[in-house]
Amino acid sequence: MRTLLIVFVVFGLVVVCGAPAPAVDIKVSGTYYAAGVYESNHSLRNEDGRELLTGSGRASSSSFVSQRLRLQPEFKIAEGLTLSTRFDAVEKKWGDSSWGKVHTWDNTNRPVDAAAPADDSGYTVPGNRIRTQENLEWERAYVDFNTAIGRFMVGYFNCICYGTKFLDSDAARAGVKWMYPMGPWTFVAQWEKPHEGGSYGTGGSAPTLAYSNKDLDVYSLSVDYRWKSGTAGAMLQYYYDGFYDYSGTSGTVLNPVGGATAAEGFVRKLYTINPYAKATFGSLAIEAEGWYGFGKWADFRDSRDDVDLEAYALYAKAKYSMGAFYVGALGSIETGDDRSSTDKVEGSVLGSSSLPLFMGQAWDPFLLMFNNPMNNWTGNWSGYGTGNAAINYMEDNCMLWQIFAGWNATPKLLLEVAYGQAKADEQGTAVDDDYGAEFDLTATYKIYNNLSYMIGFGYWWVGDYFKGTSSSNQIDDDYIVMHKLTLSF
Repeated sequence: MRTLLIVFVVFGLVVVCGAPAPAVDIKVSGTYYAAGVYESNHSLRNEDGRELLTGSGRASSSSFVSQRLRLQPEFKIAEGLTLSTRFDAVEKKWGDSSWGKVHTWDNTNRPVDAAAPADDSGYTVPGNRIRTQENLEWERAYVDFNTAIGRFMVGYFNCICYGTKFLDSDAARAGVKWMYPMGPWTFVAQWEKPHEGGSYGTGGSAPTLAYSNKDLDVYSLSVDYRWKSGTAGAMLQYYYDGFYDYSGTSGTVLNPVGGATAAEGFVRKLYTINPYAKATFGSLAIEAEGWYGFGKWADFRDSRDDVDLEAYALYAKAKYSMGAFYVGALGSIETGDDRSSTDKVEGSVLGSSSLPLFMGQAWDPFLLMFNNPMNNWTGNWSGYGTGNAAINYMEDNCMLWQIFAGWNATPKLLLEVAYGQAKADEQGTAVDDDYGAEFDLTATYKIYNNLSYMIGFGYWWVGDYFKGTSSSNQIDDDYIVMHKLTLSF
């Protein structure tokens, strides 16, 4: 299959390079936002607990203004042949001069951060991140062309955007995508290359020379069916992760989810099934999505027992419109890992840095909890730490529900209110599984058709999960006040 996909790539390059050079039509779209934020208690601790964090940058309230310019130039070279790109510029906090190597007290997870391994022992070295580009970040560049046998996309494009927005991400990956429509049906085959082992060289420490394939490849097949009032489909994916496929005695690598260490020498062979459906019945709109992962999380080269994967995620949402009003509800679950079982991984893999899926970053059900834009600029909320990963974007180990309502008070003014609760599927060593509850209120006004101004308030009743491993740890609630100017063109 890989050979066939390489042929597709070569074929695309031949088509582009061999085409005549007519005038190129350029279309530019994009967005710009500037958002002012005040957060009262990012530490999630009470006053006494915050005193222990002096100097960490998380001990008090914070206020800042962030911005991002995102441009998406498209070059129409011929009918059916387009070169598409996307880049972000001046994506930073106003007045921020901490670009370059991150300070030890910098608690942010900006999307332009890049992991900086000190060696080739893993994808990341905790606490050691670098800025790859200060004010310009090219994210996508791909050729999009139609042929008699279907449509092709070749290059860096958004591969994590299937079904509903529930498990989507804005991240770009390199790959080849083939699409073939047949009436209401669309058939898709895709190959992704999220990681290339050669990026770390082949002349590193001796154990890495035993095996040269340290790549991560993802192969996908999907079929979608569309009708007048909806769409449904399913995608099957196969992940082959050879990053740890070498042997030696130079040390150990962390099994990032299983909670145990293992000597070098295993590969990951995973399968996922991802069905979804979206439909409208008059004033009622519903959508649902599922995800199931299985296979070998660690297929050891020696006699050690393998570690299996068996994780799932479910999501459903319903929205009912009544003239200028609407009401709705949603619910989701993403399984967490039971760390007492060392022979199986039951969850907490969708956002795992050891297998860069990063699924769910584009879905932000709350203004504070599981909100990726907030997480980018302020970092994770950890409280007193737990046996599982700190809460950030909606990536894993969570069950939540939310009810919401909206009112188009005028053609230009939209008022929205929401309330929901969340808890951990697996609490690990934490004293409780409750993440807490949140109330959100927003008002959005259209200054122009493509320029809007939003004011928001969110209050988070922080749950005891953030007390960590001791019930005597004292936590406190958190709230946010924000306003945001957004231009789309």
